[in-house]
Amino acid sequence: AMADLLIGVRNKFFAGDHQGALQEIEGMLSRGEGPRAEVEVFLYRCNIAQGKYKFVKSSIAPDASSPVLLSLRLLASYYDTENHAPILESLSQMERDSHFAGNTIFRTVQSVILSHEDRLEEAFTCLQNLPDSLEIFALRINLLLTMNRIPLAAQELAKMRGINSEATITRLAAAVVALHQDQVDDALGTYQDLKEKYGATSYLLAAQAAAILRKKPRDLANATTLLKEALRAAPYNYDAMASLLVCYLHRMAPEDIAQADFLRRQLQTEAPWHPYVTRMKNAEAALNAAVAMVQPQ
Repeated sequence: AMADLLIGVRNKFFAGDHQGALQEIEGMLSRGEGPRAEVEVFLYRCNIAQGKYKFVKSSIAPDASSPVLLSLRLLASYYDTENHAPILESLSQMERDSHFAGNTIFRTVQSVILSHEDRLEEAFTCLQNLPDSLEIFALRINLLLTMNRIPLAAQELAKMRGINSEATITRLAAAVVALHQDQVDDALGTYQDLKEKYGATSYLLAAQAAAILRKKPRDLANATTLLKEALRAAPYNYDAMASLLVCYLHRMAPEDIAQADFLRRQLQTEAPWHPYVTRMKNAEAALNAAVAMVQPQ
């Protein structure tokens, strides 16, 4: 019954309505409702999702006793700095500490960071041997789809549906699996339904744009409109920013190329950890190495 008190917060959080989730959380905290530790976890996670990394870092003491809070502080620090070496070192140290190793939130944070570092197999391994929860299944499904293991993702989805097929996070996971199985209309139906329930959140708008492009790769105008809306709704939605950048590059008009260049600089500045930025850096390094090889010494 305890988890049920947070069901509204969870659903809003996963649908991308972080502000709505925060309003519910603030109400719960002021009324003293729900398990305080769990409510606080969502308070910090909503702030991280909104890009308020410094708030999270200043709210959680570096010597806090809670492995959960320290894990969330580490995630905020990862997003807030370009130098990831010390963060990855802390992550390794925490993993060797039994207080952290068995903690679901720590393992979730570890998986998210490793996936940003493009260490997908390791990110997946972090999520093994944990108590079954919808979020762990959803994270595993996303990683399997990124690694193009669609049948395995579908198996995980079946287990997830066995726990709760109506939960927002289950429906979102089902939509992403449907996209990868080319059942695009199923996914679009889910996104439309959730938009009616939670409003046009940035996350749902960007997901809708991805589905439209999967159905009609040339429908860049429609996708671009949705992605611009997604960024207006949440300027910190860096996945939407990367997708919009790619749309502009495909459109190829001079003003689109200028827009793409602006977004690329913004993404590099604000989200140096984003996989798109990492891929750009790797491509530039490979190109420079190739040029160096053919240039006369």
